[in-house]
Amino acid sequence: MKTKTIFTLTILAAVMLMAVWNDGFAQLKYETGQVSVISDFVDKATVKSLALTLDEARSIAVNSGFKMADRINLHVIKNPEIGKIILFNDGCRNIFLFYPDEFSFNSKILHNNTNTYGLCHEVGLMALNSVPLKTDDFSFFILEGWAQVFASVTNDIIYEKYGKNLWKDGLDYRKFGMKRLLGNHNDRTICCQIKAGWLELFGKIGFCNISQFMANLELIVKKTNDPKQAFAKAVSFHLQASDAQKWIDQYLEPFFDEGNDSINLYALHMQQYY
Repeated sequence: MKTKTIFTLTILAAVMLMAVWNDGFAQLKYETGQVSVISDFVDKATVKSLALTLDEARSIAVNSGFKMADRINLHVIKNPEIGKIILFNDGCRNIFLFYPDEFSFNSKILHNNTNTYGLCHEVGLMALNSVPLKTDDFSFFILEGWAQVFASVTNDIIYEKYGKNLWKDGLDYRKFGMKRLLGNHNDRTICCQIKAGWLELFGKIGFCNISQFMANLELIVKKTNDPKQAFAKAVSFHLQASDAQKWIDQYLEPFFDEGNDSINLYALHMQQYY
C-alpha cells in the first residue's frame, strides 16, 4: 500500500468523522508552550496531560533538528459512532484524536493512542514531513518503523522528566516505550526487522543527529532517483565503514522488500503492534 494512498484515506476518514461529530458537546481549550488542545472532553487533568505530552514531544523533535510547526493543535473529539479510538495527523500542525466514550481515558484500559506513546508517534510522522522527505519513495513500513522508534525513545525521555505524575492515575507509560520495542527486537518479521534497523541507526548516529541523516537521505534520493541506493549511501556517510556495511548487509533488503506494500502485511502489523 503506497504511503500517499494511506494518507489520502486518512484525510477522507477525518472528513467523514468530522461530518458526524456532535456539535452539542462543550468545548475546552487548553494551551501550553507551543501546543493547543481543543477538546469536548471536560476532564481538565487529562486534557492538561495530553497538552504537556505533545508539547514535550514537539520540543524533543525541535531539539533534534526537525523544523516543526510553530504550534501544534490537538483536536480531541467524542464520536460514539466509531466504536474505537482513532489518532492521526494532517502532516503539519493538526492531530486528531477521536474517542467513543470517556472510558477511553481510563488508565486501567488506556490504549496506545490515548497516552504518551501515541502522541509521540504522531509527532514522529510530522517530523518526517518537516525534512521534507518524499515519503512516496518509501514503503509504509519504513516510515512506520521510524515513527515507532522515535515514539518509543521520546516516550521514555518524557518519563524521565515527568515520571508517573504526568497522568492523573499515575500511569506507568514506560511499558509502551523502549521496553515494548526491545521486547519485539528478536522477531524476524519484516516489520520488526525494519524497526530493529531504525533502532540501530538511532543508536549509532545519535538521536540528536537523526534529522541530519534524514535530510541527507532526501538530498541523495533527489540525485540518484533510487531510494534503495540512496539509503545505502546515507548509511555509509553517517556510519563507520564496517558498521555501515554490517547495517546494509543485515537491513537494506528488509527495508526495501517488495512485499512491504502488501495491504495484508499492513493489516497484520497493525493487529500485532496495536
